[in-house]
Amino acid sequence: MHRLDRGHHACFGYESGCRLHYNAWNSWNNHNKFVFKGKEEDVRVVWDRAITLCQDFRIHNLVNKPLLPVTSATKNWVKPPLGFVKINFDAAVSNNKIGYWVIARDSDGFVLGGWRLQRC
Repeated sequence: MHRLDRGHHACFGYESGCRLHYNAWNSWNNHNKFVFKGKEEDVRVVWDRAITLCQDFRIHNLVNKPLLPVTSATKNWVKPPLGFVKINFDAAVSNNKIGYWVIARDSDGFVLGGWRLQRC
């Protein structure tokens, strides 16, 4: 990810973005298996599972209608308590593009930093 204040963004194709998410999720699961069960899978198994899940998810979305209706909601941002930092995350999908935004603010609402990741 790149900092927003520099005006940069990273572009990923669908497959690499999908694999990134599923690989992170599978790595987290693998870590939990090691911590709680003492078992750890080979990295290639974790990677192959990420690819399979990504492909299955893509096929499912092409074949099936969404389970939940698309709704929009308007919410107001609330400052964090004094001495805390609030980190907000948002994502959007539009015209076959996906973007993620992260912003950190202090208790005065001052922006401490922000990041943007966009898949083209």
